[in-house]
Amino acid sequence: DPRGEHAMPNRGPGAYAEAVMQDAQNYAGFNLLLGDAACGQLVWLSNHPQALREVEPGVHGLSNAALDTPWPKVVGMKTALAQQVSRELPDQFEALRGALLHDRSAADAALPSTGVSLERERALSASFIRMPGYGTRSSILLRLEQDGGVHVRELQHQPMPAAPVDFVWNWRARQAHRERLRGAGSSGLPHVDAMK
Repeated sequence: DPRGEHAMPNRGPGAYAEAVMQDAQNYAGFNLLLGDAACGQLVWLSNHPQALREVEPGVHGLSNAALDTPWPKVVGMKTALAQQVSRELPDQFEALRGALLHDRSAADAALPSTGVSLERERALSASFIRMPGYGTRSSILLRLEQDGGVHVRELQHQPMPAAPVDFVWNWRARQAHRERLRGAGSSGLPHVDAMK
């Protein structure tokens, strides 16, 4: 919420999601993942169509439709992710970076029918979209570990031909949560590295 009305740190992701859903019609179409790694809860919500569900452990993909919609790029990324899940960081993220930057279109037979022209459907089927006036602005990988480790890698794509800006966040959610509960003074905020 740009006004900060929903930013209440003592709410869990489920309660926050329910509050957002009450006002969902007031926003342009969105997908939102909300999580609390300290308690192991992750929820997905959307207002196009209106939906709210808890995300079960496993490999998931999200594009501009519902969570795990079997669009070619979502299926391809989930397959790439499943193949890399046992690898260590940062090797895992490096291997997945190529899949995120994959700019080839899917075969016509695999294309979804979203109501746009065939030419546009082809362009939109790539994981990394490059079109005049439209394209991928950022790509994010999120890894939650059973021990509370949270790893996020975001590639912010600048106007071509500039290289993407690479941000990496790593933190231990359960440790930060315990320290907040003890009043140890830790902000619980992740360490952020920006790389080019």
